[in-house]
Amino acid sequence: MGARLTLANKQPDKFEIESNTLLKGETGVYEIHKSLGKGVYGQVAKCTKLDTGEEVAVKILEINFRPLKLPEIRVITQQMLVALRALNSIDLSHTDIKPDNIMFTDYRQEHLRVKLIDFGLAAHVSTMRLGQKIQAIGYRAPEVIMGIPLTVAVDMWSLGCLLAFMYLGQNLFPISCPYQPIEPMFSPWRLTTEEEYNNFTNSVAQHYSDAKAFLSLLKRMLCIDPEKRITPEQALGHRFITMRHFSHPQLSLYEAAALSKVKENLPKRVKVKPFVTPSERPGNLRQSLSSSDDLVSAKKEITSCSSHKSKPTPELDEITNLDGGTK
Repeated sequence: MGARLTLANKQPDKFEIESNTLLKGETGVYEIHKSLGKGVYGQVAKCTKLDTGEEVAVKILEINFRPLKLPEIRVITQQMLVALRALNSIDLSHTDIKPDNIMFTDYRQEHLRVKLIDFGLAAHVSTMRLGQKIQAIGYRAPEVIMGIPLTVAVDMWSLGCLLAFMYLGQNLFPISCPYQPIEPMFSPWRLTTEEEYNNFTNSVAQHYSDAKAFLSLLKRMLCIDPEKRITPEQALGHRFITMRHFSHPQLSLYEAAALSKVKENLPKRVKVKPFVTPSERPGNLRQSLSSSDDLVSAKKEITSCSSHKSKPTPELDEITNLDGGTK
């Protein structure tokens, strides 16, 4: 029997396998006995799986990964929202949105073009039963965990978890136990202030407003109440996707690069209605970047929505270019 263990930032030739060492993998804890061989990307070791006593060959792989940048996340998110909008229009839910089911079409030729795959668990909303266990652990919506009525909104929760995964480089919620994600959903943490961010990175945070827009969208996707959770249609009109928060026409280097990333990967325009958040309304547009409203506990932010549900104003109905302009 074989198993795989991944170690981030470990060079195979530098990682020394020592007997009687314990290693924690995705499927359990293993005790190493000896090395069975080395390859280009990792090593194989003879181990015992502690919970079963079974002898296994464990492949220890090197992982060199980095979280995606916001301009990359924007391009992928827009495509996923278009897919979910199409599914919602016929009352279908994918029910299994996770990193494994997002496929790059041609990474070399079309760097960020993706497709949503594996519709084996897709269900019509009329067939989604009370208490039905769907979605991968860690991407499972609160209503699924708590056994309350299900709607297509479960997909937006999963997509929110996917966005967090792309940005953080790790899962936002635990993925090993069905009930572990509940506590973190309500545990507070706060967003770094602009000053703290600059001190930490030792650079000017040109993308700070973009990060705020990202968090604004994320917290609406991860709203505990599925009735208040943002829909794919609304999310397509959110400023993180349309980039209307960019300083047109005088773009910073960061904004120009982000705009170029969208134009390269998303040549088509999408018809949307702008989703206007409270902070974008008249009188709030010049709020300080470090206002207290944006620096509250971030977990509380992303799992709670304002009692007032923002609605696009009818007069703002327009065709929005992906570069943030209108036609």
